[in-house]
Amino acid sequence: MRRASPLDPLDAAGSPATTAPAKRPTMSTIVPNEALYRSLIERVPGIVYISHFGSDAKWHYVSPHIKQYLGYAAEEWLADPSLWLQHVHPEDREMVLAEEQRLHKTGTAFFAEYRMVSKDGRVIWFRDESMIIRPEGFDVPVLYGILFDISERKAMEVALRESEERLRLALEAAHLGMWEWDPETDALFWDDRHCSLFGLNPKEAPATAAKFLELVFPEDREWVRHAVREGLRHDEAYGAEYRVRWPDGREHWLASAGRVLRNADSRAYRMRGITYDVTDRRGLEEHLRRAQKMEAIGQLAGGVAHDFNNLLMVIRGHVELLLNRPGVDAGAAHNAEAIQKASDRAAGITQQLLAFSRKQVLQARVIEMRTVVKDIANRSLREIGAEIDRLARAAREQKLAIHELQGGTFTITSLGKDGGLHATPIIHHPEVAILGVHRIQQLPVVNEGRIEIGERMNLSCSFDHRVIDGHIAAAFLYEVIRALEAPELLLADR
Repeated sequence: MRRASPLDPLDAAGSPATTAPAKRPTMSTIVPNEALYRSLIERVPGIVYISHFGSDAKWHYVSPHIKQYLGYAAEEWLADPSLWLQHVHPEDREMVLAEEQRLHKTGTAFFAEYRMVSKDGRVIWFRDESMIIRPEGFDVPVLYGILFDISERKAMEVALRESEERLRLALEAAHLGMWEWDPETDALFWDDRHCSLFGLNPKEAPATAAKFLELVFPEDREWVRHAVREGLRHDEAYGAEYRVRWPDGREHWLASAGRVLRNADSRAYRMRGITYDVTDRRGLEEHLRRAQKMEAIGQLAGGVAHDFNNLLMVIRGHVELLLNRPGVDAGAAHNAEAIQKASDRAAGITQQLLAFSRKQVLQARVIEMRTVVKDIANRSLREIGAEIDRLARAAREQKLAIHELQGGTFTITSLGKDGGLHATPIIHHPEVAILGVHRIQQLPVVNEGRIEIGERMNLSCSFDHRVIDGHIAAAFLYEVIRALEAPELLLADR
């Protein structure tokens, strides 16, 4: 047991003990007009107490409200000095004792919020406010304080934190950023998620709406200003979609939505809202628009191809009649065959257009990327050279048409400077022959009985024997050799 307190303790009923020595100070020494004091403290919505310092210090007075909160009668509480620390929540004890020691050393007011566990196990939040008093005639100070029940407020704080956490999770899951703008000062606030939507870290966030507009594409700034003006003027929800350029150069589409907050005199003092990334949605919308355009083009192309195919049938029918007519001269027959070839190519194109318009699955096939010079027998050397230049340029620029890669009967392939001296080129069906040109190399040769070093180049020719006789192929190859040895023959038009 602790030694008797120099204060006059109160009995369970709250009346002064009758056995106190006459010269020891009474409660009236601490608080004048004790009856008035008791009347007041019993109306206070909390627990009023007077005690010494320490974890097991003597409590000299506690108001009757302790029964309502902690389940102990006043006399029970005063009889056991250890009850206070026992009923302080274990997680808060260290903090409470440290605060009490600080008060003891500094003499300043004690203020702490902590939990206590009632007799029936309920956890109650209290705000403890106390001060040091030094009664006349005492050499030790005492604590005089009140415990206010703040459980309801703490529950509201917990609910608010949980609500904020749920909101944070929802915003993160939806990739939403929050912003707030003061129309009067132009001050702007962004949260961290909002900064990330612009590719910025929080330290780089713009402080004003004017700085924010600098991040928006110049073409979209006026639309954003207009949306803000309309929201402020008509008290409508603000909404705008705009493009921004991230620091790494990437373009993003963002959408912002918000509402205007007004005070009692209808003055707009805040605009608050959210922003989210709509880049993917914009991409899908653009893809849909292109698909719709392609569908419209397909319908138009299908109609044109159908009518054009009907015309081709008439043209091809008349060409066949002309070719089958007895006694047709060679010139007319040649012209008719040219018309027939052109109509065949046109028919192939119309079939592709019809397949496109009907959304048919086109049969994919591998084609060899080599250009075809058409009607070479009727072209001069200069015309052939000009056509080769045109086709080579179109191939480099990726502007070749499909028909310029089809219809060849003979291929010339260059094996280049890294090619071998001998090779057997493979015919590409339905072509009938291929000529391989090997690299030029200095070799010893016999010239008029003398061995000399000269530049030589081998040629390799493969051909379809079902179409071309070997004698004809060999004669063609020697003609090529003769022309290469006497290139001046190549300059004459034939």
